[in-house]
Amino acid sequence: MRMRAYLLGLFASAAISGQSVALDPSGETVGVDPDAEANGVTGLRIVEIKGPIFTGDTITTDIHGRVQILFIDDTKFVVGPNSKVVIDAFVFDANKTAQQVSISAVKGAFRFITGNSPKQNYLIKTPTMTIGVRGTSLDLAVRAGNGESMVFTHEGLTDVCDPVRRCMEGNAGSMIVGTQESVRSVPPGLDQAQRITAFFPLLASQDGLVQGFVVPVPVTVQPGGTNPPIHKTTENPLPPSSPPPPTPTGNGRPPP
Repeated sequence: MRMRAYLLGLFASAAISGQSVALDPSGETVGVDPDAEANGVTGLRIVEIKGPIFTGDTITTDIHGRVQILFIDDTKFVVGPNSKVVIDAFVFDANKTAQQVSISAVKGAFRFITGNSPKQNYLIKTPTMTIGVRGTSLDLAVRAGNGESMVFTHEGLTDVCDPVRRCMEGNAGSMIVGTQESVRSVPPGLDQAQRITAFFPLLASQDGLVQGFVVPVPVTVQPGGTNPPIHKTTENPLPPSSPPPPTPTGNGRPPP
């Protein structure tokens, strides 16, 4: 109920008047790989290191692109390769505390680490789920086309809801998948490992991420790592090998 209440509050909040908000950057880039652009109140621009990020920006990366954003309240956000996201709202007060944060992940791979603002002020949306965060770091993947979304929680808790507000809670180490029909948990195993390999490039490699944007990744979720077996073997183990028989001597008798 608490989750639904604050989601409804965010959905129902009045539109923020934009001119003063739009002209004040919500954050800046601290790491940029090539092939990234933003389109918003300042028009279309190439994303550059130490460049401003504004409310209303749509950020798009190519297959080799990646953007690391540090927002004004110390929230950290990574836009992975071949991705698209809209910064719907990042409204903050004179104390640099975010009053409303709303991010729409359209497709691709992302990392989100909450900053210093009240956690109930954050909302992440995809075509098939909404995510409320509680002191959280998470990786998110959104498939182009059907919008299927996957969230892997590294720390804290997430409240994940499908389009008709059926919700699940995710904790550290959990993966939740959302479609237009439902949200469901994906436990450690083959399905989870395959999804991580296919859709979570920021888990596959954290090379080049700025300090503070790197998260501890358990070996069990690393591609090629030691994942729990799906089926346990039921065969009895083979008995220990018996020592080889003594070699006969020339008279046909074993040695003394």
